[in-house]
Amino acid sequence: MSENAKIVEANDDEINIWELMEYLKSGWHWLAGGCAVGLLGAMGFLMVAPAKYEATAVVQPATVGMNFAAPMPMPTPTPMPMPMPMPTEPVAQTMERLKLVTFYGDDIVKTCQAGSSKELAEGMKTSLVKGNSLISLAYRADTVALAEACLAKIVGQLSQSQGDIATPLIKELEDQRASTKQQIDEAQKFLAQQEKSLASTPSGSVLLMLKREDLARLQKLHREQRVQLKEPLTQSMKLLGPMYVLESAVFPKKSLTLIAGVVVGLFVGLFSFFLYRGWRRYKSTSA
Repeated sequence: MSENAKIVEANDDEINIWELMEYLKSGWHWLAGGCAVGLLGAMGFLMVAPAKYEATAVVQPATVGMNFAAPMPMPTPTPMPMPMPMPTEPVAQTMERLKLVTFYGDDIVKTCQAGSSKELAEGMKTSLVKGNSLISLAYRADTVALAEACLAKIVGQLSQSQGDIATPLIKELEDQRASTKQQIDEAQKFLAQQEKSLASTPSGSVLLMLKREDLARLQKLHREQRVQLKEPLTQSMKLLGPMYVLESAVFPKKSLTLIAGVVVGLFVGLFSFFLYRGWRRYKSTSA
């Protein structure tokens, strides 16, 4: 393309832009009217739309101290696997539980003043806190007090549900600890009764040494089992800090709604202006 052609094309673009500006300028009242109608519509929506207040809470699911492998007698000192806190159920499963209609009983529906359990299940928002096995819960209601009371009731129900799941696991750990204590008592009784007689023979001395090692292992296992049943390894579900409720409504957002109304009104006015000019052009050519 020659230099003159480029200049002509640039001039044409400049002329087209100015023509477009003049074209829009002639229909400024359409654009202004559209913005005004959009603004009035947004203000009307703000007047009739019910305000919603949101309560949020972060919960730490219930955990039970578990060993990944049972400690075994070793010929040489070997570190035993340390107990680890394990959730009573997978966190993803807990989040899915909160989406079930059956989770929300009549007492929760009454406290939340909801229309049905389905409405509660759909309105409950859950998310996994990044990098942690924590769950963020959020619920919206018509008032601050109602949002807080409803979420507190839901958290209480979830805590009870997790407690029911943890009960048999804790019972199993307690039974294991009682069994270990019984083995310790039996080993101590055996050593108290047979220590003198066993120490008098070489084979008895070997058996005595093995019994003492076994007793030491059982005592260590008993201490670890006691740790497993205490916090922070075994603990019920709890709030990670108090619930938080915004004093201002989270819906509808006034500024965002007004801006959206003006923008939508502007596009509606522009579209109406184009239709009007197109219709006038059609009438003038067909006359």
